[in-house]
Amino acid sequence: NSTANFVTLILLSYNVMVVTIVGQRAGTGDKERTRAGLDYIYHRAFFWSLLSALVAAVCATPLILAFSSDPQVVYIGTRLMWIDAVILPLWVPAFVLPSGFRGAKDVFFSLIFGSISMWVFRVFGSYVLSISLGLAAYGVYWGMGLDWLIRSIGFVWRFKSGKWTARIQPPPTAAERDLPVSAK
Repeated sequence: NSTANFVTLILLSYNVMVVTIVGQRAGTGDKERTRAGLDYIYHRAFFWSLLSALVAAVCATPLILAFSSDPQVVYIGTRLMWIDAVILPLWVPAFVLPSGFRGAKDVFFSLIFGSISMWVFRVFGSYVLSISLGLAAYGVYWGMGLDWLIRSIGFVWRFKSGKWTARIQPPPTAAERDLPVSAK
């Protein structure tokens, strides 16, 4: 888990940054500029996810060896890092997009959809894969990947539909705020 956090560090920073940037753009009331901002951040984060996945795949064994020299831990940990490298690009649409939606005040869909996906696909899916099918820790990682895949499909659909921009409104004018209009 510590090695996976190391590999996803830059993605976590995008996840925090997107809320602020989308929120600032949404505050201007410009839906197209807000959409373009989220799209830009999404593509940059996706690029970094591919690069992080490559690092995870190539450096899996040395990263695991930094935490343990036990051959069984290294064997299992390396394979888990390889699974993480395969599923890591799904992390961006599964988490960066809903964080951007949150910046645009579209919270309800992300909350409900993400929660259902987590319980059905990550928790139940991990149980089936790891216990019922005997994949052990590998099944937990594949269950996590299944959750990210389903979230990615739902959040990409939400992004393309534009429904997440419904709460973006132009800022009120001075008259609407009951403020005196200053003379220029």
